[in-house]
Amino acid sequence: MRHVLSLLVATLLPLAAQSGKEDREFTVQTLDRIARPVIGALAEGKLKQQLPLGPGEKDRAECTHLEAFGRTLAGISPWLALGPDDSPEGKLRAKYITLSRKALVMATDPASPDRMNFSKGGQPLVDAAFLSQALLQATEASPPAASTSASPASSTSACPRTIPSGPRPRHPGPRSGSGRGRT
Repeated sequence: MRHVLSLLVATLLPLAAQSGKEDREFTVQTLDRIARPVIGALAEGKLKQQLPLGPGEKDRAECTHLEAFGRTLAGISPWLALGPDDSPEGKLRAKYITLSRKALVMATDPASPDRMNFSKGGQPLVDAAFLSQALLQATEASPPAASTSASPASSTSACPRTIPSGPRPRHPGPRSGSGRGRT
């Protein structure tokens, strides 16, 4: 039985290694196919022009683009966090890090055609959370503050909070027997 198990492992191990490499390549190609239309268009200032709204989505026009950017960047941020290197995948990561930095500037620059809504309605709070999580996970995607005239941090955090918080939970009043008589 031990021989059979050893033979099985010795036979399948090279297949697993080969499959792992192919799986990785497929995953990176899929990531690129999904992220490129959003990150690339936003980096060029053309996301709102190139990302059309579907039928019945007119009421989502204010939040669709932030949703696409925040969720896309959150999805690729673990991969971006690996940083660039000299491999083909590492070079693609370096490209996405650069594109993400440009995209973030375009999303937050008041003069950008792709300036995103961070304050109207409640949905931007959710989508900004995805974007924040991505930036915390992949700090390489954040542009250095001094590199742009419109720093994302200054343009978005300087505005007062305009998204109302939800209803506050009701707290019961003091308990009966408020502690009198305890020792």
